[in-house]
Amino acid sequence: MAHEQDENKVPEALVSNEITTLTAAVKDESGTAILTGGRVMQIVKEAEKSNTLSKDFFDLQIQFAIHAQRITGLELGDVLLRYTCLYRRFSLPTPPDAQNPEWKHFVAQIKSSESLGELAYNYYLGTIKKGPETPLPCFSYHYEWPGTICLHFANNDKSEKGPLSDEQMPERIAELRGIFTEVKKWYPEATTVKSPPSWIHAMPKMLRLFPSGPTQNLEPVNNVLDATSTWGQFLNRKKEVRKDVAQAFLEKIQKAKTEDELMASFPSQAFTGQCDIDVMYKFFGVA
Repeated sequence: MAHEQDENKVPEALVSNEITTLTAAVKDESGTAILTGGRVMQIVKEAEKSNTLSKDFFDLQIQFAIHAQRITGLELGDVLLRYTCLYRRFSLPTPPDAQNPEWKHFVAQIKSSESLGELAYNYYLGTIKKGPETPLPCFSYHYEWPGTICLHFANNDKSEKGPLSDEQMPERIAELRGIFTEVKKWYPEATTVKSPPSWIHAMPKMLRLFPSGPTQNLEPVNNVLDATSTWGQFLNRKKEVRKDVAQAFLEKIQKAKTEDELMASFPSQAFTGQCDIDVMYKFFGVA
């Protein structure tokens, strides 16, 4: 993958000093700092609930689950748990648990429901909470003992351009620089940076935000079907289902005869990667 930027340094033209990053804390109405850094992760998760998804997004996953049931012979409740992100969209505690009382209540209503899509969507709507008014970063992280930083990406961008557009690159760079500045201060023992499995890691517009070494060593992995990171590839920047991509996907899963063919129906492969944290410190100019 070709990179225009210097391997060892983020171009200064792409860095905005006026952008609010993770090092500038989320504040309450009085301006008092209430959250920073890795602790912003919970707020990011809450914000995802406020960005209401369409029923089409749930219908698409249910269609996939029905074909997974056809191929695997599993009960529909089991395939919905394993092959969709409904459990997470219902804001139930992770990891997904078939014995969770709320999940069991949902599954128990499947047979009597005239529309599984309506049932799932109404459950989802019942979990939505108002997210914070403060603009949130697209990049966030959490720390895994004894020394790993896990980077996360969510489309919290409110511009009309899109989170990975040329116009928003300075803001994304500022977020990442803020993260690694904070990590070095709070977690000096950290040695490794890794990214959870996602299709978005291989997008050229995402790759250009990072040094070329780590991005050239991304590893393909199976899509994680119970996570939004996989199903997010069917959404546009307005959180609407991409009709053309969804239609092509539906045509493929209808023809699938094996689980491998079913998994190969997704538009994009998931990738994961990791590297030494010093590579990121150097690239983002963190002393």
